[in-house]
Amino acid sequence: MRRTTAGRETCRRAWSGRGTRISGSCINGNVLPRETKNYVPIILALTLIAKDAAHYGISVDPEREVETDVVKPGRAIDLRLVAETIDVDVATLRTLNPSLAADGDAG
Repeated sequence: MRRTTAGRETCRRAWSGRGTRISGSCINGNVLPRETKNYVPIILALTLIAKDAAHYGISVDPEREVETDVVKPGRAIDLRLVAETIDVDVATLRTLNPSLAADGDAG
């Protein structure tokens, strides 16, 4: 789950000049946008629904698991060569392997 962009400093700036002390969260006032206030409750609700989708009348067809192989070459390999060998483009290879940073990356 990603963090919301409204942090402590955002709350402090939003409350400055209101003549009140910040006690607890700045969510209690009309300071933050509605989507920011509702971010966590929405995620929690979706989590509960996902755990028992049938109860809420939602049918889910899970995606088929993608077959993968783990290869540890032990030395730097040119990703262009790997991509050509397995018949995919380098961009796809990078997307599927985010830990690979360079064309000749250590395995």
